[in-house]
Amino acid sequence: MFFFLDQLNKIDLNSLQEIYLKILYTYEINTFPSEQPVRYNRLLHLLQQIHLITQMLITHQHFYLPFLLIPK
Repeated sequence: MFFFLDQLNKIDLNSLQEIYLKILYTYEINTFPSEQPVRYNRLLHLLQQIHLITQMLITHQHFYLPFLLIPK
């Protein structure tokens, strides 16, 4: 377990995000060639909005706790 955490700490998250974005772009080009680049740009815009909302929720400590809704 410690070995895994140590390896995880060494991963540069920005480079990991770049890899994922390249994969997403490749997928979009191959799957939806007629909608490129509009579709990819919309996805990137949505990603930015999700990051903003997430930061707002974390900052104001508004967490959705689905386990509270599950009856025992």
